[in-house]
Amino acid sequence: MIVWLAALIVVLGVALAIWALKPDPQVVTIGVDPEDVVPTSRAMDLERSAAERIFDPAAAAISNVAGRFLPAGVLDATAKTLRVADLDRRWRPEIIIGLQAAGFVLGVFGSAWYLGANGSGRTNLMICGLFIAVLTLAPNAKIKRAADDRRKAITNELPDVLDQLKVTVEAGMSFDGALLRAGQEGRGILATELLKTVNDMQLGLSRGEALQAMADRTDVADMRQFVTAVRQAEKHGFPLANILKLQALELRDRRRARAEERAMQVPVKITFPLVFCILPALFIVILGPAGINIVEAF
Repeated sequence: MIVWLAALIVVLGVALAIWALKPDPQVVTIGVDPEDVVPTSRAMDLERSAAERIFDPAAAAISNVAGRFLPAGVLDATAKTLRVADLDRRWRPEIIIGLQAAGFVLGVFGSAWYLGANGSGRTNLMICGLFIAVLTLAPNAKIKRAADDRRKAITNELPDVLDQLKVTVEAGMSFDGALLRAGQEGRGILATELLKTVNDMQLGLSRGEALQAMADRTDVADMRQFVTAVRQAEKHGFPLANILKLQALELRDRRRARAEERAMQVPVKITFPLVFCILPALFIVILGPAGINIVEAF
């Protein structure tokens, strides 16, 4: 029974790691109305599975108790990562840390069973250490990767959206209407964020507060610069069309510079596989027959 229990724990730990590391499906939002951006609590409950509606309250209660014994900085950092990854409605930071603790426990039990069955050699110890590290860090790595993907997507989409806003404002539409139009006709993560911003303004927030909330949600440096420029223009009465034009040009130059930087990193990244994988095989193919002939001659 102990062996079967340990095997079950290992299988559950591996399944947890695979679930945590799998990529999220990319969802493209097209033409979403502002009132559809924030669903009702009943609609959100009906979208969840029966297992989630049963076990999430229990997990939340356990996480509340466990959260009292955790450092405040850890919870704040995890909560910020969940907010940037747009997962704060599905997960609480205490649950993520609880999954990490559960992964550590599963890794320890699985490693103990593995070492008991195969011995405590150096290779086995390294395998067990890697196994424990993967199970412990997998949940946090999952949400961090989701947050980084959202940041990159918003950074790449922002210059094009600013061009659209500039054209719409120059055509005579108000800035709020331009935000709504860009969100409804756009696609991608940034369009959804613009619709959330419009929805915040309709709920009573000022334009500056709604834009600042969007910058805090996305945690993107280019977005913060755009929001600061718009708020300064609104405060001092500068034309928004000129501000949007300058911001679009600057952010497009930054995007081009980042692309050139990634292109310059390719030769450095390809050095390792070239030296240790491609060149040895090439030398074997070219010099191998000649070496065999020389050996046979002597």
